[in-house]
Amino acid sequence: MPPPRQSDHNPTRIDRGETTRLFGLDLLRAVAILLVLTAHTLPGGSTFPIIPTIASVSGYLGVELFFVLSGFLIGGILIRMLHRGELGTFAGVMEFWKRRWYRTLPNYAIFLLFNLAWASQFGSASVFSYSNYLWFSQNLAWQCPVFFQESWSLAVEEWFYLVLPVFVVVFTSWNRKPNRFTLVLFVMLLIPVGLRCLGWIEGSWDETIRKIVIYRLDSMMIGVAAAYLALTQPQWWKKTERFWPIGVLLLLGVAIHLIRFQPLDPAFWYHRTLPTIITSFATAILLPALMTMQPQNLIMARTVRNISLWSYSLYLCHTPVIRVLQYLCTEIIPFAPYRNPIIRCLMIWVIALTIAALVYRFWEKPMTQLRDRKKSASGAPRS
Repeated sequence: MPPPRQSDHNPTRIDRGETTRLFGLDLLRAVAILLVLTAHTLPGGSTFPIIPTIASVSGYLGVELFFVLSGFLIGGILIRMLHRGELGTFAGVMEFWKRRWYRTLPNYAIFLLFNLAWASQFGSASVFSYSNYLWFSQNLAWQCPVFFQESWSLAVEEWFYLVLPVFVVVFTSWNRKPNRFTLVLFVMLLIPVGLRCLGWIEGSWDETIRKIVIYRLDSMMIGVAAAYLALTQPQWWKKTERFWPIGVLLLLGVAIHLIRFQPLDPAFWYHRTLPTIITSFATAILLPALMTMQPQNLIMARTVRNISLWSYSLYLCHTPVIRVLQYLCTEIIPFAPYRNPIIRCLMIWVIALTIAALVYRFWEKPMTQLRDRKKSASGAPRS
């Protein structure tokens, strides 16, 4: 494939350290996690029955933004590794996997252990029945169990990280013509869509079409396709900045459709295929403009950056915070104000943000720094 052209619009810069983070991509990540947090803490709908539906759509959009952004960043890293000749061997693929695992597994391990401890204390099943969570197979081709249910999206991402470099090596090692990487894009876009069209797994749209690994890899692949265009066609990429209103309108359209027709019927082919594709495509349209976006002031920049940095920890910790607070404030020491939905929401947000900041500072960040020190010690270039 051709070498990436030099450009200021480098989708992988954000993965190289806080000093080179792009505000717009941080903003997208911050919005994504806040949408998820809103979905799980929005006050109930006893007065306004539409509120639970809005909450559900908020959570859906938040995770979809994460998928496309992750694909965009990882795609940029893989394309550069391929250009530098670092993916031609199994050792190169292993190096990519190790860097991803240093980033994702430490946090996952902490909260998996917490959920296992909680289940052993309050659940009915043995902790050994959850062994599939060790290799992210809890929702590989079947519905994710209720236990640690928020991990469904992590399983999608981990399998994507596992499969994509293998596809890249297989399709490009024997012939490095540009169309070989394009073939990878098409294959990994079409396979999940084709599986969704078959739709042999029974269940609701939310629990099957949306949350099963083999159905969802195309969402991240759309982000990879965006990274490919950004790196190989920078002039064209620059011109697409003005199309961001189309992305916003498409996202609003999907949200309105989901609110209007919730729950979606998975029996219809367009429900099995179009909502997630349109959402991912719309998010990708926003990326060129986001990459050149500048913060209005220093406070805004720091706030967005911090929420973005804490987003992974916040995604994993907010549900345990909800569970523990519910137990403490209703079973152990009844706390009357907790019954107020606004106070309950504020308590969850404050505690979850605090825990996420601490986990990032004292666990997640040291793990990524350890990864980078090992990389530097090996003498290989950082990716």
